[in-house]
Amino acid sequence: EDPPPPRRGVLWVGGTSALARTFVEEVGSRLNGERVQFLLAGLERPGWCLDGPDFTFHGVDLRSRESVEQLMAGLALEHIDALILSVRGTLVFGTSHLELAAHFTLLLTLAAARGVKTVVHVSSVAVADHLRPQVMVDEATPLPPLETYRGAYDVFKRVSEDLVTTECQRLGVSFTHLRIGAVFSNDPSCIQCSALRLQAAAAPHVSVKIDCNSARNVCFALRLILERAAILTTGAAGGGGGAVVPALRPVYYYTRSAQPLPTPVEYGAYLHAYRRANNVWWGIWLPHWVGYMFFWLVHQLAGLLPWIQTLQAIDYLLRVSEQEHTFDNRRFRGDFPEISSGEETIEDAFKRIRARQ
Repeated sequence: EDPPPPRRGVLWVGGTSALARTFVEEVGSRLNGERVQFLLAGLERPGWCLDGPDFTFHGVDLRSRESVEQLMAGLALEHIDALILSVRGTLVFGTSHLELAAHFTLLLTLAAARGVKTVVHVSSVAVADHLRPQVMVDEATPLPPLETYRGAYDVFKRVSEDLVTTECQRLGVSFTHLRIGAVFSNDPSCIQCSALRLQAAAAPHVSVKIDCNSARNVCFALRLILERAAILTTGAAGGGGGAVVPALRPVYYYTRSAQPLPTPVEYGAYLHAYRRANNVWWGIWLPHWVGYMFFWLVHQLAGLLPWIQTLQAIDYLLRVSEQEHTFDNRRFRGDFPEISSGEETIEDAFKRIRARQ
């Protein structure tokens, strides 16, 4: 029987609906200064995803065992620069959370058999339950009991993270969970950008503190993690010179830019930044009771019409925005001090996104 192949690959799973496009467009195909090869896999090719010297696309249905097996059977991981970005649509408006979560086990098992040594899982602050308040929560804070979660998206994210942890430990594969919050991305269908676009003309100033970031910042953070993973996997790709490379931790929170302020800000500050970036100088600030009435109306309709999935998703997002969600990012910033030199402000992110669209 042939021995298993040496483990050299790095697998990125999770978060790709918000990050894959921004990663390709803004971060590019270099790790540690060297060009690398990325494999993008998904049910159907997005319009922005074009094959090139550094990015290729392979069709795969993550809900199908046969499809995943075919992908992995043809995957060559002889080089440390083989990375998979699983491109898919947003799950906030989806109905197949648990179905997809069940296939994480298959994906990870086959990836390990094909030589993957490190899994980078883009997780979410939703693992801590979006429908509870979080005030400067850090990685040491215990997660609530899963049976107390009420949001399907939160359950999916928690189950996914638990599955990645359990399966990677079983397979002897190292792993890192990067927990992120709301992101403003390059995708025209970005939920967070769309929400601000709807509020640009008239909205109340929401004083609740909620961590938000730009997808470009998160992708820069991902690049730093992937570079570290590549070095730790083989000792190559910039890891020479006898320097000691710090190990990746199992969990990081990276939820907001430190530019221009390192502390959490009110959600209304993002609307301010959006208006400035898009030259909306005539926006009206509505009284708070208007917002409360709108939230109440949506909650009532969602209760009366539970079969309308889009309405349920909107109600979920509104309930999330009613409570503080802030997180302590010091572990990530301490392990990756380079992040500070590459971060953009949220206003700059909106200007960049506007220029692209």
